[in-house]
Amino acid sequence: MLIHRSVLVTVAAPDAFAVVADVERYAEFLPSCEAVEVLSKTPADAAMAAEQTVEARVTARTPGGRVEFVTRNRQQAPQTIALTLVSGPIQELNGEWHFQPLGDAGCRIDLRLQIDGGGWLMRLLKKAAEKAADQMVDAFVREIEARAEAS
Repeated sequence: MLIHRSVLVTVAAPDAFAVVADVERYAEFLPSCEAVEVLSKTPADAAMAAEQTVEARVTARTPGGRVEFVTRNRQQAPQTIALTLVSGPIQELNGEWHFQPLGDAGCRIDLRLQIDGGGWLMRLLKKAAEKAADQMVDAFVREIEARAEAS
């Protein structure tokens, strides 16, 4: 199943990228996200690198209880974050965030997710996954705008 969401924000691409790349703070603003544990960061000094890989364990609440999954995020500041599932309850999760500058007015953020959980599981998850993607993008936009106003 492919999910694609796109949104325009009145925030510079590097600032929007910084919010999505800040996995340590996801539990503060993402719906259903209970905790994030960063397992590794390469290179360790993120401030010095345009490219970084972050592996993190995310604990999320679901209607059926809690679920944990580990993702690897390849960040190429300030334009792309590619994510892949390392372990979790579904067979496949791959995605990309793209941040396209729109002059001084803001940027366009695109999220593409490819999710595969197997036949019957995907039929059950399809609507829930689409709703979760909408809620996640909305939460990121609110956080991006809140951080821009605070700075």
